[in-house]
Amino acid sequence: MRKLALLLAMVMALSVMPITVFASESVELEVDVNVDSVTADSTDEITYTVSLPEDANINGITLSILYDKEKLEWKSETTTGGTINSQTGIFTTSSGTSISTGTLFTVTFVPVSGAAGDAQISLDVTTCTTGIDITDVICTAPSKTITITKSATAIAIEGSTATVERDKTIQLTAKLDPENSTDTVEWSSKNEDIATVDEKGLVTGVSAGETTITAKVKGKESLSATCTVTVTNPAISGELSISGNAVFDETLTASLSGYESGVTYTWYREGSETKIGDAATYTIVAEDIGKTLTVKATHPDFEGTVEKSTGRVEKASQDAPNPPTAASKDYTSITLATVEGCEYKLGADGSWQASPIFDGLTAGTEYTFYIRYKETTTHLVSEPASATIATKAYGAKDIAFTVKLDGAEATDYDAYVAITGDKALTGTQGGTVTIAPKAGYYLNNITVSNATNAATAPAFPVDTEVEYKLTLTDVDRPATIAIDVKTKAKPVITFKNGDDVVSGDTLTKDYDGFAFKLTAESTKGDVTITYYNNAGEQLEDAPVDAGTYTAKATAAGGVTYTDAKKTIELTINKVSAGMAEAPVISNVTENGFTYTTVAGQKYRVTTSATAPDTTSGEWADGTGKSVTRSDLEPGTTYYVHTFIPGDQNHTESQVVSASQQTSHTYRLEVTPSSLDFFARVDSLNAIEKKTITVK
Repeated sequence: MRKLALLLAMVMALSVMPITVFASESVELEVDVNVDSVTADSTDEITYTVSLPEDANINGITLSILYDKEKLEWKSETTTGGTINSQTGIFTTSSGTSISTGTLFTVTFVPVSGAAGDAQISLDVTTCTTGIDITDVICTAPSKTITITKSATAIAIEGSTATVERDKTIQLTAKLDPENSTDTVEWSSKNEDIATVDEKGLVTGVSAGETTITAKVKGKESLSATCTVTVTNPAISGELSISGNAVFDETLTASLSGYESGVTYTWYREGSETKIGDAATYTIVAEDIGKTLTVKATHPDFEGTVEKSTGRVEKASQDAPNPPTAASKDYTSITLATVEGCEYKLGADGSWQASPIFDGLTAGTEYTFYIRYKETTTHLVSEPASATIATKAYGAKDIAFTVKLDGAEATDYDAYVAITGDKALTGTQGGTVTIAPKAGYYLNNITVSNATNAATAPAFPVDTEVEYKLTLTDVDRPATIAIDVKTKAKPVITFKNGDDVVSGDTLTKDYDGFAFKLTAESTKGDVTITYYNNAGEQLEDAPVDAGTYTAKATAAGGVTYTDAKKTIELTINKVSAGMAEAPVISNVTENGFTYTTVAGQKYRVTTSATAPDTTSGEWADGTGKSVTRSDLEPGTTYYVHTFIPGDQNHTESQVVSASQQTSHTYRLEVTPSSLDFFARVDSLNAIEKKTITVK
C-alpha cells in the first residue's frame, strides 16, 4: 500500500512540472527589406527587418549587422527585446529574455551621397542559444542586396577607330559618365556582313571593309557613341606540305592545310626566278637534279605567300641516326637533343620540322618522336629512328599566361616580353614570376587571377622588369596572368626656322651675321638640338659664319615612347663684299698724280683698262689716305683699279677703275736759232716762212 501511494505521488509531481521545448539544431532568421533598389543621391529609405521564425524558442542571441558603409548610411533603428549599437552594428538580446517568435529589430538606411551600384546587408551571428541549459544552436540569415541606381549623362568609346583581321576579334570599351552609372550599354554594328559585335563590345571581323560600331545607353536613344572599324584580310597561313619523293621523274604534290579551294601553286627551281610549274602537282625533270624545288602558295582572299622546298634531287642514302633523346622536358613540351643535320617530327603522321622543340603536348603522356638526317649536297634524307618519350607529369598547377600586344592576342610573344621565374604554383607554396618587356615595348597592365601577390604592386605603365610573389587562391585551379603589352610610340620631330616649319632635309640662307638657330618640336618628349661643322665636330652654339653644317635634334625616350633623332643640313652662303668706291685722281703731272684710297679696299695702277687678276700679290691695301705716284711716264693713260677683297663670309667685289693721262712735256726748236720772236703791234707774219719744231 505504501508503495502504491509513493507511485501516485511521483506521477502527480511529474504532471505539474513545466515542459521545455528546445529549438532545433539550426534556426534561419527571417530578413525583410522594403525595397530592392533606390535612386542615387536620394532620400529613399531602406528598412531592414530581422525576425525569428515561428516557435524558434531562442533565449539569447548576439549578432553583427554588416553593410556596405561606402554606399549605405545608418539612419535609425528600433529593437524588441534587445539592444543595438548603431556605431558597431551589434545586436544583443536582453538578459533572461526568451524569444519565441517576432521581430528582433529594424534598421533604416539611406544611400550615401554619390554612391551607386549593388550594396549588401548581411548578419554575422556570433552566439545563439536555447533551452534551460543554454544550448548553442546555429543561427543563419540570408544576405540582402540593394541596388542604388544612377543614370548616365554621356557615353564614349575608347578610340574613334579600330582595325581587326577577318575572323579575329577586338575588344571595344565604352565608358559611361558618371563612371559609377548603373545603366547598361547596348552594342550594334551598322553592317554585320563586315563586322559583328556582341553585348560586351567584342567585335568580330567578318569580311574586308569598313563599318560603324555603335554603343548606346539602354533606353536612352540620345546617348550613343561610335567607332569606325576596318576589317582587313588575314595573312595566309596553314602548313604547306609537299608529298612525293624528290627523285627524277617522280610527281610532287603541294597542299596547303586549311584551304579547300582557291589556292594557286607556283613551282621554282633553285637558282632561277623562272616559273616551271603552275599546278598543285609537278613532275621532276632532268634539269632539277642537284637542285631544290620550291613551291609557293597564294590565295586571292589572303595576304602574303607560303613557301615550301624539297630536298635536293637524286642524292645518295645515308644511315639513320641514333634514336632521339630528350634535352629537356616540361609539362606541355619536349625539346629533343639537337643532332647536326637532323630534322624531327612527332608521331608517324606528324610533319618534319627543323626545330627540336614540340609544344602543345599533354602532361604525363608518352609520345613517339622521330629523327632523321636531312638532305645534303651528296645524300638523300635518311631513314628515321624513333623513341618514346613522356612529358613531365603535373605535380603542380601551371600558370596560364596570356599576352596581348597592342590589344590583340599574341600567341608567340617572346619578341615582346620575357617571362622568367616559376611557371607553376603548388598548393600554398609561393612562387616568383618576373615579367620584363623587350626593347621597344612597355607593360600597360598585368592582371593576376586566382593568386595573391605579396610583392609591391607596380604602377603601370612601366618599361622595366616587374616581379610578382604569388600564392594560389584556389589550390585546385591554376593561376592566370594576363599581360597587356604595348608598342612604344615613335616620336615625330619637326624642325622650325622661326615660325616656319622646315619640310625638307636641307635649309639655306645668306650670311647676315646672325646665328642660324633652329627650334624643334616632338610629338613625345623634350627635344635638344646640337650643331656640327662639316668635319663632324660639335659646335658650342648655332653657326654664324658661312659654310655647311648639320643640326641634330634628339628627343629622349620615355616609358611609352622611344627616343628619336632627326638631322638637317644647314648652308650659310657667302654674300658679296659690296661695291668698291672708285678712286678720285688729282694733282696730275707729267710723271704722276694723286688718288684717294678707302681702308679695306685694294689698289693697283696699270696702263690697261682690263681689270688685273685679283689673286696676284701686286695689289696694295687702301689706308683711307691719298696716294701720290711720281714714277709714271708723261703723256700716258693710267688706270687706278680697286676692289673689296672677300673673306670667310663675303665674296670679293667687282673691280672698279678710274683713268688719267699724265701731262705732256714740250721742247721748241727754232730754225734759224737766231729767230727773234718779238713782233710789233699790228705786224703780221712775224715768223712767216720760218721753221718751228715742237718736241
